[in-house]
Amino acid sequence: MKRKITYGLLTILLIGGLYFVLRFAFGLFTPFNFWTAGQDIKNKKIQIAEIGEMPLNFEQKQKLANSYGFNFYLFGCNVSKDIINGTEYYNNKIIDHLESKFGACWWTKFQNKLDSIDNSVLKTADDKIKLHKLKKLFVVGDFDGDEKKDTIFQHNYSKLSKTEIDNSADPFQNEWNTVVNWFYYQNADLYLTLNKNNQDTLHFGTAQGLYCLINIGDNNADGKDEIALVIDYLDFSRVNSCKIYSLCKDKWKLLKQFGVHEDAFNFTTNKAPLFDNIKDYLEKQNDKWVYKDYSQVGYDKQENVGKMLSLKLNRCK
Repeated sequence: MKRKITYGLLTILLIGGLYFVLRFAFGLFTPFNFWTAGQDIKNKKIQIAEIGEMPLNFEQKQKLANSYGFNFYLFGCNVSKDIINGTEYYNNKIIDHLESKFGACWWTKFQNKLDSIDNSVLKTADDKIKLHKLKKLFVVGDFDGDEKKDTIFQHNYSKLSKTEIDNSADPFQNEWNTVVNWFYYQNADLYLTLNKNNQDTLHFGTAQGLYCLINIGDNNADGKDEIALVIDYLDFSRVNSCKIYSLCKDKWKLLKQFGVHEDAFNFTTNKAPLFDNIKDYLEKQNDKWVYKDYSQVGYDKQENVGKMLSLKLNRCK
């Protein structure tokens, strides 16, 4: 009896494991996977599935694809891991089919043609969009604990043109939608680097930049300064968050995150100031940092409601 139960459990585990492998590793239960690619090829329904927002040059890309007898199918942004994996297998099989028809390395040549379209559309778009010099921050401190001054630099890199972004769409002279589309079209990558070789890079993905980049000193007494920053996301919300990072075993680690409101970064001058604190949310009082979480809805003590609390950070583990 026990042996039968053991065999039954093993069978269930094997079937369950097989299901998860087929679903999440191969995307077999999603609309696009290796098997559906074979069916579409058989039915002469040749298409490449693209995940993400519609690019500005989608119409031109579609015309180029149509000239080779296939279509681009836009899948959207809200996708799960199994859909991403399944789509990759699907596209690889479709590309193999197209290369068997048009010759080896055809896909690489096709991608080069897409790049030419991208560059042409980018130039046309830049002629219409008003640009300004993109503000990039830096901060000085001892961030690796070697008792020497380091400098952290902000970068914004265009994966489209494969160059650093120096000038970008101006949010004060263009519609916000135009600015958002410009950065996503550039496939921009916001990140921080340290002025030393072989140091970790802190990536944030597509964003306009940083509202602030602040050295808040060594709050957890581990011999290294921490940094606080707020990312200027390409969204339509004024609610944001302050993130505090530290270098932990040569890797950036998020130590704390709390809500802020972007009104703290409003200014009335012609030039944006450099923020060394976040008014009402992260301030230095009596030589110690205090903070208030805009997103917090509950407090342990009644007397703490609306008050700024002492900033306490755990050490790296």
